[in-house]
Amino acid sequence: MRRSRVLGVLLMAPLLALPLVVASPAAAAPDVEVRVTLERIRLTGGDDGCGDPDWYAKVTIDGQTFNNEDTPSQDAEEGDPDITPNWEFSRTVDTAALATPGQVPLSVEIWEEDGGLCFGDDLFDASQSAGSAIAGSATVAPCSVGLDGQTLLCGASGIFAGTGGDRVEVTMRVEVDEPASAPGQRIRCMHTPAWPQAGETVTITATSLDGALQPLIADDLEIWFQPDTADVTTRTKSVDTSGVASATFTFTASPDPGADDFDFAYGCRMAKGGTPIFSGWRRATEGDPGTSSFPIVYTGPSASRLDIVFIADVDTYPFGPDAPFNAMFVQDIAQVVNTSYYGFDPFLTNQDKFNFWVVLNQGKADDANDGSCDHDLPSGWDEDFAFADGGAILHRKSQRDCALRGDRIFSGTLNTAFRSDAFQVVTHETGHQPFGLADEYCDQRPGSASTTCDGGYFEQDDAPNIYEEPEDCVDDLGAFPGRPESACQEFTEDNFWFFDTDYTVSDPVSNDLMVDNGLAQPSDIRRMDFIFGHCQAAGC
Repeated sequence: MRRSRVLGVLLMAPLLALPLVVASPAAAAPDVEVRVTLERIRLTGGDDGCGDPDWYAKVTIDGQTFNNEDTPSQDAEEGDPDITPNWEFSRTVDTAALATPGQVPLSVEIWEEDGGLCFGDDLFDASQSAGSAIAGSATVAPCSVGLDGQTLLCGASGIFAGTGGDRVEVTMRVEVDEPASAPGQRIRCMHTPAWPQAGETVTITATSLDGALQPLIADDLEIWFQPDTADVTTRTKSVDTSGVASATFTFTASPDPGADDFDFAYGCRMAKGGTPIFSGWRRATEGDPGTSSFPIVYTGPSASRLDIVFIADVDTYPFGPDAPFNAMFVQDIAQVVNTSYYGFDPFLTNQDKFNFWVVLNQGKADDANDGSCDHDLPSGWDEDFAFADGGAILHRKSQRDCALRGDRIFSGTLNTAFRSDAFQVVTHETGHQPFGLADEYCDQRPGSASTTCDGGYFEQDDAPNIYEEPEDCVDDLGAFPGRPESACQEFTEDNFWFFDTDYTVSDPVSNDLMVDNGLAQPSDIRRMDFIFGHCQAAGC
C-alpha cells in the first residue's frame, strides 16, 4: 500500500526547515530577495474569550506589509493554538534604496482572527521588548539577522516569546538571497531525468540567458549541489566556471530506501557585469518514495508556491500494475518544465514561486473539439491532491486541449507533429489555471490570428484580461500607459446555448499568450503578477 501524500511531504521537509547557513551562494546583489518564514506559532498565555485561536500574521519587510488573513493556508490552521504553518512572506528589496545602508527593516505581528459577537481581531504579544511585534532588521552582506534583541545567522531558526497577558511563542527564520532574475539576466536550472531511478546518471544543467531568453555569456556560472537534504554540510559549489553560457554537473542517483532518503537538492547561480542572480534551492525526488505524488522540483512551502502537478494520460503513457514508471512520461515532463515553464519569461523570472510534482494516479485528456471539456480526473483528485493549484494531464494525442478551472485541471498535448507549438499550449492552459486568464482569440477582431470565437471567456474581478462591457475596457486603459482607446475591440462569443455574449479586449490580436500561444501581453502579465503577489503573502 502506498503511503499518503502527507507522509511524503513530511519526509521531504528537512531541506527548507534547516538553517541555510553553510556553503551557500553570497547575497550581495543590487537587489535581494528577503524571506521571512513562520515555522511555529504557539499560544503561551491568555485568550480573547472567543474559543480556540485563529492565527494569522502581518509581516513587514522594508516598509511593505503582508497580511495572510483569510488565505487558504490560514483557514486550514484555524482553531489550533499550536500550529506549524511554514508561512513564508517575501519581497525583492532594492539595496540602494534602503534608509540605512545594508539594513532591511523587519517586523512580525501575530493576530487572532475574530468576528461576529467576538468583535475585532486581537494582537498577541510576541516580543520580549516594548510593544507586541518582533522587530529588527536583516543585514544584507555578510548576512545576519537582529530581531528582538537576538542575533541570528541568516537561515537559522530563532524562538521569540511575548510577555504580555495574551502572548505567543513564535519560531521563525529569515533568509536573504540573490534574486531569481535581473534586468537582461536569467538563469535556467534543471535536472534530467526529471525523476531519476537508482543507478541512473543525473545531469544538472545551468544555462545563462538574456532578457529575450537567448544564450548569454556569463562572467561566472555556478552549480551548487546537496546530496543529503537533511545535512547542509553536504552542500558544495560543484561547478564554477566563466566565459560560458551553459554548464553541467553529473552524479549517480543513489536513493537510500532504508533511510527514507529519496531526494537531493541543487541550485544555479550566474553573474554578469557585477550583478549575480540565483535560481533558488530546489529539491528533487530520486527512486520510488512510495507515495502517490512527489515533487520533482520543490522550492518551498505550498502556501507560498504555485503547485503544478503532472498527470499521465492513460491513452499515451501506459502504466503497468506494479510499475507506475513510464520513461516517455518522465522524459516529457523534463521538456515541459524546461520549455513550457522555464522557456516562458514570466514563469522563468518567478521560478522560485513554482513547485512541480508527479502524480501517479492517471487521468484522461478529453478532446474539446466536441464543444465540451470532460477530462477524466485522477482518482482521489479532490481529496488527496487538494494542494495542487493546477493539474496538467499530459498527452500526445491529436486533439484540442482545454481547462476545467473549477476542477483546477487542464490538458496539454506534446505532439509537435500535430501542432508545432504544442509545448506553448501547456503554457497557454496554465494561463487559465492557476492564473485565471480568459481566452482572447476571435476572428471578429480586425487582424486576428484566430479563426473562432469559441474560447473560454469571462471577466475577473481583479486584474482582468477581457471585459464584459466596452466602457470597462476603456476605464481600465490607465493601467496600460500609452494604450489608446481604439485598442478596445468588441467581439461576440460563439455560444452553444441560447444567447451569445459580447466581450471587449484591448491586448494585441496576435503574438499573445491567450490568442495564439505567443508572448505574455500587458494584461496577462498584470494578472500573473496579481497571483504571484498572493504567493508573497503566503496566500497561494
